[in-house]
Formats: sequence, structure tokens, C-alpha cells
Amino acid sequence: MPDKELQRLRNLRFQAEQMLRMLVDDLKPFRAEDQTLGFRRTPTSTPEPGVENDMNVTTTCSCLMALTMFGKLQAFYGDEYKRIVAEILENLVRAKWMSSGLAENNAFTTTLVLRCYGFLRESPELALPEKPLSKMWSMPRDSSNTAKPEIQQSDRISNPSAHGPLTLEAIAQALARDIQNFSINKYPPASAVVYWFLDGIDRANLDLKDGLKRICDFATEEFRRQRSLVTAHYTAMMDPVAMAMAACLCARLRRVLKKQTGRVAPLDTSSLPSDTELQSSIAELFASQTDSGLWPKYFPLFHYNEAGSNFCYTFELLEAVLLEFGDAENPTLLSETILLGLERAVASCERDRLETMGREYGTRQDYIPYHGWNSGGNLATLRKEQPESWATAVVHMFLRELYDQVSEHIREKLLVAYDAQRDHVETISLDKMLDVRVRIGSQDQSLRAIFKDRLIPKFSDFKGAKSKQLLKRPAPKGPVSALLFGPPGTSKTQVAKAIAAALDWPLVEIDPSRFLKNTFENLYVQAEEIFNDATDMYGVIILFDELDALVQKRGGASQDTESTFLTTYMLPKLAKLHDAGRSIFLMATNFEERFDDAIKRAGRFDMLLCMGPPTLEEKCSRLEIFLGKGKETHKGGELILQYSKSLPEIYDRLALYTFGEFKTFVVSLGSGDDIHTRLSETKEIGFETKVLEDATSVGLRYADLELLQEKSFSGMYTTHPWKRLEDLYGAVFEEGEIVKKVGTPVPSAIRYVMERKRSKFQY
Repeated sequence: MPDKELQRLRNLRFQAEQMLRMLVDDLKPFRAEDQTLGFRRTPTSTPEPGVENDMNVTTTCSCLMALTMFGKLQAFYGDEYKRIVAEILENLVRAKWMSSGLAENNAFTTTLVLRCYGFLRESPELALPEKPLSKMWSMPRDSSNTAKPEIQQSDRISNPSAHGPLTLEAIAQALARDIQNFSINKYPPASAVVYWFLDGIDRANLDLKDGLKRICDFATEEFRRQRSLVTAHYTAMMDPVAMAMAACLCARLRRVLKKQTGRVAPLDTSSLPSDTELQSSIAELFASQTDSGLWPKYFPLFHYNEAGSNFCYTFELLEAVLLEFGDAENPTLLSETILLGLERAVASCERDRLETMGREYGTRQDYIPYHGWNSGGNLATLRKEQPESWATAVVHMFLRELYDQVSEHIREKLLVAYDAQRDHVETISLDKMLDVRVRIGSQDQSLRAIFKDRLIPKFSDFKGAKSKQLLKRPAPKGPVSALLFGPPGTSKTQVAKAIAAALDWPLVEIDPSRFLKNTFENLYVQAEEIFNDATDMYGVIILFDELDALVQKRGGASQDTESTFLTTYMLPKLAKLHDAGRSIFLMATNFEERFDDAIKRAGRFDMLLCMGPPTLEEKCSRLEIFLGKGKETHKGGELILQYSKSLPEIYDRLALYTFGEFKTFVVSLGSGDDIHTRLSETKEIGFETKVLEDATSVGLRYADLELLQEKSFSGMYTTHPWKRLEDLYGAVFEEGEIVKKVGTPVPSAIRYVMERKRSKFQY
């Protein structure tokens, strides 16, 4: 992706992010005096005289959806937020579902309640009542109080008291029984209202039964009708906004029906418009956008008896468009026409943000500032430049969806640029990897268990495509990073791949070549770009490999000024990546002792893990991994272990073999079908000879450890003289004395024994 285009997306996201930070402060002044009664519409809104527990249902639903979408309920209501939200829901259910003179239980208000319920059902922080929410509800009548002629008496719940409270699912089913039930006053069903209805049903996972078929038929017919008018440029009748909302409805139906496959009888979706038709209609929508970033008012959704016509607000439209056509698998958002249109819309949000003064209702405080947006539906409040709470909530919902979708596109492009590994089919899982024992304090622990019990569960709710939720809510507290160190060949990269496979996340490997691709002189510029990219790549495993030169100890006699500055530069970058908490990052090295101490501190790496060779028991019990499946593989592994246990020094030598070294050795002993036979013929003495010959060429040589005998370095450790490798693992060394006596470089086996004690948890 060209840098210019990437920067354009980042700028758009930054603008949205700046305004998103204001959500809680924007909505707080609109709270009702009794906050369990929700929100007021404007700074001057007051309860209706003589109405007990008066509640603005649609306004409250919009504000509650925005707070839930952001995961800001606790920030808004405090520690009692679960109780308060539960009471708001209870009051919503009990309130009259009517708005500005619309009939009680009208399709619009009912739809908003159902959609709000869907948002709340999706929230992981809420525990909704066990019994579905219900209320006394009947099919609405129009404003003239005569039953709708198109609704047959058998289809209406004319006497709710005879039926008892209805669950929200039953209400949704009743509303979807006939598409004409979505008519409001004299206005026919609008795609926008039906879309919001379906969105709520989908989020709440409610079953509409055969109602989906009726919605499918309506969506198809309405889309084709509206699009034909737009493509014909029939200015007297066309409505690009209605066309786009019909396109969103069709797109959502495809997703809903796909999810329900296998649960209910599948519906024939062949009549729905194709993806190409739907995407083209969105391009046509943006062609009708004005330079202001808004759309002209075409045909109203319906008419309020007390407040005039109600149009689909620009940012209600854009939220739906982004939700249905903005994901990274869809190229629609990145077209020049649409990207420019979104930039105009965000500029409009910045330009049209209002501020006015008003009293906080129910108090005698001085006037306080109200901030937000006005939909323009009510000229009186618009002329006074008063923000509306519901419009403010809707703008924030648009900005939130924009932020998420743009972030997804940025992430997708970066994954391509960094050649991320996404297919984990051939990756060995953690369960099938040979285990390594890591010494934490005085105890050996399973490396596999450390990752499975401490690291992976933190992100268990964000596996695969669910990683996008990391943009909306932080992961639980816990480790997000690890420094993997130890001898070469100890499967550090394989561990990173296995963790990526366990979470179904992409793996991004970053080695020194990434930092040096634009020459050494531009190292800082490239490092800045890499860490900006890493921070943008949520829901990934990032492996920094062999970066020793970039994070080496400062103050060394041989270290140049450039390296000192680079190490210092890396400290806040790693801390920022850690604090973001949206990915797991690992750093792998063979030389932990070269790392600057500040790099290894808590707040950058949560776990320091020395990775050694797998245990000999692991290697012998899984011999088929090295030789392939064969009838003698299992017996061969048992015989190797038997011989080794009778020859302690041989056991310890083989324990130091890395995966690759052990594979080379056992292949030399025989194949999977005859290894047991050949080992039996070789017998113990022959086996010992083979090990002694082979062990001279491995990386961790047992012979080097003999330098650590007490007779060589008196007082070098505080425990008893060692006889077995396990004894040596428990010894406490004076490392400076070892370096002094052995010299540099310290043999790999000795360095491994020393480094093994440096593993620790620090979170």
C-alpha cells in the first residue's frame, strides 16, 4: 500500500479518535434527574407535566447504544453501572413506546427498543436478567385510533392482558408477521427502520421464524425499485439514502441467513441482489453527497404528529454503510469516491459540533456547557444551536464504526506488507510440540503450560475474526509479551507459530533486515515506522527476531554512539506496544546477556523465558516426530530411555540435544520400522559409544560443563558438588568468577546453565 494512502487512512482515524474521546462528557449533561429514567433530548427538555416517571424512550435507546458500543457504561455510571442499566431497561420496558405523538407501540419506537436490547445483549460486561424482557404490548394503531385495515384481527394482539407479558422475541415475531406492520402513520415501511429492526434482532440472537422471508422479499423489491430510480436520475422520485439503506438491509440479510444455516430451514437467497449490485449502489450514494459531507433531505421516513417529519440522519446512514460495507474483505471503503466522502463527513462532524450553555436538570447549579450535534430535524433547537443527545450519540456511533473499519483496513494492508503468516494448517500445535522445562525460581515448569495457562487464555475471547473486538474493549489484565532466550535450535520461532495457531491470529516476523532496508542512515526513521505499524496491528503475534544489536547493553566500551541511542529509543516504543495490550509480542535471541537491563524490565516484557532443549523423556516418548510413524518407534524410544537411565552421563548428554540434533542422531540409529531391532543388536555398550561420538558435534557439549566441577573453581557455587545435570541446574553461580576462569566466549553449555536461572514472571 503506498505510504501516502496509508497516511490518509491514519489521518482519518486520528480525526475520528479525537472526537470519540468526548463521548462520556458529551452525554453526561443530558442525563435525566433520575438517571434510571435515561436521557433528555435537549438541554431545555423537561418531563411531561403530570406524567409519572416520564421517559424519552428513543433518545434513551440511542444514548444507551452508544455507551454500550464503546464499552463505556462503567465510565459513565460508575461502579453501580450494572444495577443502573438494569433499572433503565426495566423502565424502558414499562414506558409507553411512543415518540412525539406517534401511536403507542409504533414500529419505530419498538424497533429502537429491540435494537437497544440487542446492543446490551452483545455486551460482555452486562449480566441481563435470566428471563427475557417483556411488557404489555399490542400491535400499534395509527394516530386516528383506527386499526390498520391491512392488519387482520387474527394477526393482532388486541387484548394483551389475556396473553400476559410478551417477551421481546414474541414482540419481534409479531411485528415481522407482516411487512406492513412497519408502516408508521400513513407512511409505508422504510428500509431504514426495517434495517435497524434486523440489526437489533441479529445482535440479540432472536428467532423471527418465517418473518425473515417477508423481510427478504421486501428488501429485494425495495432495493431494485429505489436503485432503478437513482440510476435513471429520476430526480422527482429518486432517494439515494433509501436505496443505500435497502442495500444495507440486503447485505445484512445475507449475513443473518448465513449464520442461521443448519439451525432453521435455509431460505433461498438467490433473489437478493448480488454483492456487485450492492457495492455499486454505495458508490452511487456517495456520488450524491454534497460538498458539506451531508446528503440532501429526500423523502421522510415518517411524520411526527408533534415534531414534524423525520428523515434518516446522515450519520445513521453512514453507520449502517460502514457496518455492512466497510470491513477489510470489502474493497468498497477504499475507493476514492467513498474515501473522499468519508473525509468530508468527518470534516462535517468537526465543523458542525455545537456548544451551548444550560442548567443540569434537577439542580440549581450554574449553567454548564453542552456539546454535541443537532440532526436538523427540529428547526427551533437548531436555530438555538442546541445539541441533541440522540444525534450526538448517533454521530459517535458513526465515528466509532469508522474508527474500527479504518483500523481493520490499516491492519490488513500492514499484514500484507509484512508478509504475515495466516495459514496455520502445517503449524505444529502447542499440544504436539515437545515440551521444555523452564526454571522459575526453584521450580521447573512446563513451557507449554505457561503459554496455555497464562498467555493464551487472556485472549481466548478474541480468537480469529473476534480479534476486532480488541478495538472496542481491552483484554483482561495479564501478560502480553515474552522474551525468549536460550541456545540456538530451541524452537523459539516454532513457539511463536504455535501461539499464533492457537489464537488463529496472523504471525508477523520482524528481523533486522526490516530496520535496515532503507540503509543504516535511515535506521531511526525506519524504526519509527515499524513500531507505528506494530501498534496498528491488533490481534497478531509479533516476533522480533535476532534484534540483539538494536537492544544491546549501554555503556559498554565497544558500543558505538548510534547503538546507545538506538537502545534508548527502543525503550518507550516497547512500553507503548506493551501498554496497548492488543497483540502478543515476543522477542527471540540466543544471547540474553547482551540485552540492556532496561529492555528486560516489567512493563516491556512480562515473562523472561529461557528455552532449552526438550527433556529426554519428551524426545523418547515422541520418537515418531523424528522418524515418522513406524511399528518399532515406540519401543525404540523406550529402549533409548532405558539405556540412558542406566548410563547417567549419557542421559545428561542426550538431555542437552536440541530437537534438530536429536533427530539427526536417532536417524543414524535406524528407521521407524527397525530402530528397536537395531538398538537391541547394538546393545548398551554400542549405544554409549555412538552417543559419545555424536556428542562432540552438538551445540551444548556436556564436556564443557566439566569445567564447573568444584575442584576447578572452589567456592564458585553454594550448593553441593554436582554429579548430574539436574544438580547443576540447582547450583548458584558466581557468574563473574566463571567468566574470569573460563574466559570469553563462555561455552554455550555453561552459558545455558547460567541463563536458565534468569527465567521469571514480572507482571
